[in-house]
Amino acid sequence: MKNEQYPPNRWHALFFLLLANFLNILDVTIVNVAIPRIYDDMGISHSQAQWISIIYLISFAAFLLPFGKCGDMYGKVRFFKMGLIAFVVTSLICAISPNIEILMFSRLFQGLASAMMVPQVLAIAVSMFPVDEKTKMFGYVGIVGSLASILGPIVGGALISLNLLSLDWRIIFAINIPIGAIAYWGAKKNLDSEVETQKQRIDWIGNSLIIFISISLIVPLIEGYSLGWQPWLLIMLAMSLPSIWGLNCWLKSPTADSSQTKLISISLYKNHIFTNQAFFMMLFGATTPGLFFVLAYYIQGVLGFSPFESGVVTLAFPLGVLISSSVLKSSPISWQRYRVVGGCFSLTIAWSMLYFTVNYVSAFDELYWVSFPLFIGGIGMGSAIIALFQSIMSNVDREDSGTASGAMQALQHIGMAIGIGIAGQIYFISLDLYEVPVLAMKNCVLYSAIMLAGFSMKSLYDLIRVDNQCH
Repeated sequence: MKNEQYPPNRWHALFFLLLANFLNILDVTIVNVAIPRIYDDMGISHSQAQWISIIYLISFAAFLLPFGKCGDMYGKVRFFKMGLIAFVVTSLICAISPNIEILMFSRLFQGLASAMMVPQVLAIAVSMFPVDEKTKMFGYVGIVGSLASILGPIVGGALISLNLLSLDWRIIFAINIPIGAIAYWGAKKNLDSEVETQKQRIDWIGNSLIIFISISLIVPLIEGYSLGWQPWLLIMLAMSLPSIWGLNCWLKSPTADSSQTKLISISLYKNHIFTNQAFFMMLFGATTPGLFFVLAYYIQGVLGFSPFESGVVTLAFPLGVLISSSVLKSSPISWQRYRVVGGCFSLTIAWSMLYFTVNYVSAFDELYWVSFPLFIGGIGMGSAIIALFQSIMSNVDREDSGTASGAMQALQHIGMAIGIGIAGQIYFISLDLYEVPVLAMKNCVLYSAIMLAGFSMKSLYDLIRVDNQCH
C-alpha cells in the first residue's frame, strides 16, 4: 500500500494523539508528589491517601480491555474523543474537589476516562502509518512515554512549590485542562471519524470478575490494619480465591454464541508461556510504584523537603529508565532473557543500596544518597520491563496481539495498585509500632529488595533452563 493511501496529515495527528497519551502517563507519575500535600490540606487518613492513586489505577486497569473492544465496535476516533473530553472534565472536578469523597469519586472516573482514551491511541496510530514508517512512529511513542515519566515528578513538584494561582496541589489536575483542550482541538482537526462494525459483545462476566478480584484483594490490603481486620474484610479477602477460580473456569470455557468474545481468547489463555510471563509482569509491577509512593511521604513529611525537591530526587529513576531503554532499544531479540535477568539483579542491587543509604539523608545536598540508587534502579527497570514486554509478545499469535497488549497493561496497573497497598501498609504499620520514620522507610525498601531478589533468581533459573534445553 502506498503512502498516498494513508492520511497526509498523519504526523500532525500523531502529535495530538501522543499529547493525550502524555496526560495519562503524566497523571500517574505526578500524583505521588502531591499526595503528602493533599494529606495535610484535607486532613485525611493514611489509607485515604493511598486510595487517591489506587482508585485511578484500578478503574483504568479494569476497563482498559472493554473500552478497547468498544473502540473496535463503535469507532476508535469516537471513543478517543469521548475519553479525552471525560478526562478533561474529571480533571476539573479533581482540581475543585472540596473534600476527599469528591476527589475519590472524580479520580475513579478519571481512570475510566483514561481507559476509554488510551487503548485507541496506538490502535489509531498503527492504522495511519505504512510499514516503512511504523518504526519511527513507535519510536515517538516510546519517547513521549519516557518524557512523561521524567517530567511527572519534577513538573508536579515545581507547580506545587510555585503555588501558581494559589492552587497548591490542585494545579496538578488543573494543568490537564488546557493541555487536554489543545489535544482535543488537534484531534478534531486531524482525525477523521470512523465507525467499526465488529458484531461482537463485550465480556461483561470476565470484566466483572476482574473488578471484583481487584477490589477484594486491594481493599483489605489498604484498610485492614486501620480497621482492625474486621470480619467483613477477611471475608472479602477470602472471596478473592473462588473468584479467581471462577475467572479461570470462565476463560477456559467455550462460547456457544459467535458474537460473544471472551476477555482473553481461549487460545491466548491456554498459551502457558503468555499467562506465566504476564503474571510475572503483574508481580514485578508491584515492587516499585509502592516504594515511590512511600518515598514521597518520607522526603516531604519527615525530612521536610518541598514537592519540587522531592521531584528532583525521584527524577533519577525515570532518567535511568530512559537512558537504559534508549541504549538497549536496538539490542537483538536473543538478548531479551539476559536483559530481564540483568534488570532484575540491577534493581535488587539498587534497592539493597538504598536500604543502607536512606538514613544518611537529612539535608537537600545529601540527597545523592537516594538519587544514585534510584538511578541504578532506573537502569535496571529500563532493561527489564521492555525486554519482558517484547518477550511476552513474541510468544503471542498476531491475531491475539492487541488483546495480549491490553491484558498486560491491565495486569501491570493492577500490580501497581497492589504494590502501593502493600508498601503503604508496611510503612504505616512500622511507623505505628516503632515510631521511627527512617526504620519504616527501610522496611519498605527491604520488601522491594526481597521481592526483586526472588524475581532475579526466578528469571536466572528460567534462563539456565532454556539454555540447557537448547543444548
